[in-house]
Amino acid sequence: MSIVCSICGGTGVKCTAVIDPNTRQFLEFTRNALSDGRCSQCGNVALTDPDEVKAGLDKLWTEYTARHRAAPNYTCCDIVRHGDYDGCEKAYIRIGGPSDVVEKYPVVAVCRDLEELKSLALPDPTREFTLMGIQGFEFHDVLV
Repeated sequence: MSIVCSICGGTGVKCTAVIDPNTRQFLEFTRNALSDGRCSQCGNVALTDPDEVKAGLDKLWTEYTARHRAAPNYTCCDIVRHGDYDGCEKAYIRIGGPSDVVEKYPVVAVCRDLEELKSLALPDPTREFTLMGIQGFEFHDVLV
């Protein structure tokens, strides 16, 4: 998959690069060039590579379950909200568990499992956010 707009999922995106103006030779991408850009439809946005996010989720999930011998029930993650774009923000997503839970942290979504969590990395304009990456998985006692 391509790098896409984190809001509409479109591939009509541009990012900043460093060019030598005398030779017109490409030198390098600027810092955060592949994460900040411009979408032809949405304007200035965060860019995302859904395949990279999913691969990162798989890796961290495998490491967590190997170390703790159990699946996590929360992830602390970075999301982009779809309204007025203001960069990424930290948020919590609960994974599994009953629907009538007293949350320790305010959550932006609840997923059944890892596969549903990975689906949040695909931009969907009907949802209020896109998952950009995770800071880590956690396990907390769930109060019903």
